[in-house]
Amino acid sequence: MVLIRQATLHKPPLPITRYENHLPAAK
Repeated sequence: MVLIRQATLHKPPLPITRYENHLPAAK
């Protein structure tokens, strides 16, 4: 979840969905 939060700071919430797809195990 920390990685996803960092992504928000670097990019908008749109790419966050892609991060989740890359980290399906996090779910």
